[in-house]
Amino acid sequence: MPVENLYTTCRERFLASSQVTLNSHLIEFKDHELVKTRGHSHGQDCLYIFLTAEAPEKLLLGIS
Repeated sequence: MPVENLYTTCRERFLASSQVTLNSHLIEFKDHELVKTRGHSHGQDCLYIFLTAEAPEKLLLGIS
């Protein structure tokens, strides 16, 4: 997901009130190796979260 799209989504859902806040969270996630950044073919930085196939399933079961 391009960072610009992530910020728009976070702002709409009231998860980050500014780009600075989002960047602060992303730095923390990168420091703990929860998120990786890669360059996209359009020159944008994109964020990736690497999970096992079972991880999203476990997460969803824990939420419900």
